[in-house]
Amino acid sequence: MATKKQLLSVTETVRELLKERPAVRDSDETLFCMVYYKLGYDFRLPFCKIMEAIQQSKLPTLESIRRCRQKLQEQYPELRGKKYKARMAEQEPYIEYAKGEV
Repeated sequence: MATKKQLLSVTETVRELLKERPAVRDSDETLFCMVYYKLGYDFRLPFCKIMEAIQQSKLPTLESIRRCRQKLQEQYPELRGKKYKARMAEQEPYIEYAKGEV
């Protein structure tokens, strides 16, 4: 489990990338790679090595990175990508499913 300090570090890294590299605003996969690269990991490593580093808490989880991106884009419209509005429009079926309304 991540500490508050680790989450703040991930949030700051994600914020920097969203500002500097607009391409990551619409692609979590690209964002994951860039976060890991900024943290000193070669994103061309085999997937199992990345997962091992995550399991050992050497890297933040994919979900933590995604949540940081989502929260930052919610709070700061200038960090949103071109697909933000479409993503928001598509979330209704997932909300209904989560509520058990399907």
